[in-house]
Amino acid sequence: MSDRAYASIKIGGKISRSDLKALLDAAENDGAGGPDYESVDREALEEIAEETSAAKLPLYFGAAEMRGAMFDELEEECCNLGLTYLRHSEAYPGSWDDTLEFWEPGMAKDEVIEYACSSDGEPMLSLSQLEDATAHSTLMTRLAEMRRIATFPFVFEIVG
Repeated sequence: MSDRAYASIKIGGKISRSDLKALLDAAENDGAGGPDYESVDREALEEIAEETSAAKLPLYFGAAEMRGAMFDELEEECCNLGLTYLRHSEAYPGSWDDTLEFWEPGMAKDEVIEYACSSDGEPMLSLSQLEDATAHSTLMTRLAEMRRIATFPFVFEIVG
């Protein structure tokens, strides 16, 4: 299988029970699995969502052997439902490096914040990005953004 790697996604925000079906449909269609990257059925996806909401944590799905290491349908559904997400795509040697992609309500659907990251998902700046941020006096802003993304303080909550 070419161009396939591990991927994980954290999701935060409020979602109605009626919209939860669309979110889980997208997760299932993309092959999202449990937090240990194991394959799970629809019932397990629902259980993960319910337990996460009750625990007041971000919803977390992982998957091995994801084409492009992305959750295309799930990410689009997060945007449609106004849910914040952070995807970590693990490296595929010769094609791409580890990356983080972040989206939250208020951003255009096609606008994301992307960072290179370590294998454990810590965002990183390249030397040229660091020099640019220093030259434009935006380094502290970039570091605050990176900290916010890395800590992902967004709770997943099922309402109604």
